[in-house]
Parts: sequence; C-alpha cells; structure tokens
Amino acid sequence: MTMRAFLSVTAASAAALAGLAFAGMANAATFTVNGTDSLYNYGGATVAGAGSTSPTEITLPGTPGESLSFSGVTGSVTLTPGSDPFGPHGPDGSPMVFSMNIAGAASLSGIVSSNVGYLAGVFLNGAEGSNPTPATLDFSTGGLGESFTSLSPQIDQVFFIGDGLTGTGSGGVQTFVAPMGSTILVLGIVDGFSYSGPPGAYFDNSGAFAGTVNFSGAVPEPVTWVMMVVGLGLAGASLRINRQNNLASVAI
Repeated sequence: MTMRAFLSVTAASAAALAGLAFAGMANAATFTVNGTDSLYNYGGATVAGAGSTSPTEITLPGTPGESLSFSGVTGSVTLTPGSDPFGPHGPDGSPMVFSMNIAGAASLSGIVSSNVGYLAGVFLNGAEGSNPTPATLDFSTGGLGESFTSLSPQIDQVFFIGDGLTGTGSGGVQTFVAPMGSTILVLGIVDGFSYSGPPGAYFDNSGAFAGTVNFSGAVPEPVTWVMMVVGLGLAGASLRINRQNNLASVAI
C-alpha cells in the first residue's frame, strides 16, 4: 500500500469513526416536569409529603465540571386549585408577593427564594442520605437573586433554574456548572405548606414544564475525532516506513 493510499484509508476511517462517536454521544436532553414532581423524591424515595411524585432524573453524559444550559422552557404549574398558573420562572409580575424558605431533607439542602412554583434542580452523586448536607442557597432579592449569569452548586445543593434566562422570558442564557463527582441532574418542583418548613403540599399541584437541557462539554467536535484518528494513522504510517527502511538497510 502506498503512503497516499494509506492516508486515504486513514482519513475515510477517521471520518467514519468520528460519525459513529458523534452519533453515540448526546449533547442535549429534553424533559418534562410535572407540578407534583418533588426534587426530594430522588430514586423513588418519598420524603416530600402526600401527593408528590418522582422527579425527572437525567444522567450526565459529559465530563465532570461541564457547563449546562436550558432552552425552550415552557409550560405552567398551579400550586393551589383555582389560583393563577405560574410559568417556569414563577409568578414574576404578579401583584401578589411570594417568598419561599424550604428546609432540606435526606442530605439535600433547602432553598430560599422570592418566588415559588419555578423549575428547580439538584446534582446528585448516588450517595444521597450519607452525604453531608450543603448550605442552603438564597435566591431572594437580598441573596443571589435570579439574574445570575453562572452558578456552580455543590452536590445535593438545590438551586433555582426558572426558564434558564437572566430575565423572565428574556435576557442572557444562564450557565450551570456540574460539580465534580456528580452523575445525575434532577429536575423538579420545590413546595411546602405556606411555602416554608419541610418539603410537602404537592397533592393539589397541577400542570407541567417542558424544555431542553444542553451539555456544552459532552460532545467533542467531529473534527477533533478526525484529527485524532488521522494523527494515529500518520504515526502508524511513520512506524511502518521506518520499519521498511530498517529492513532495507539490513538487506543491503
């Protein structure tokens, strides 16, 4: 086989491998979160009160410490029968004033916010119940707020997501950095009686949110795979040529 033919085969193989690698790795996942889905029901454990259901669990496909973002988050949830539905960012713009102070449960932290009924999340590592409970994050106007550009929560630390934008339905895309060691992203709702105390009061919730979570660090660019395989092919070709030259020297 000539060097040109070898490189041709290598390039073709690289392209094929790159296509397979790219197709076999997900860089986004769609989700649906019901109004009764409690973040504290991870793994099917019911610790969030009557009427709660298991949240959406998404296996993280990328490297540890990758960045996540959310897009196309829509829908509405009602926390009290007959009340106005809330969007994924909560009742922003409502004349009613809400605040939330939910206590942690089963090694998951609590959460404080100036909003209720929003999409929330938590990163897990499979050791919930034995992990130390992290500090409670405060997303009220006096704390972190809801307009942060980037957030790096710890494992088991419940955090605000909303619609994934710095504003309500507008603004920049927020970035969420998965903590080292995390393997699962859980999406759900945080609720409680009078929006305070332990998680609960899910039995009268209705509605759902839906959207897409994007994993920016999950999929190498296709050209990266091509270059890697071509590089290996060139290294192999070089070794083969050197071997042939050595054999020719011995023959002489």
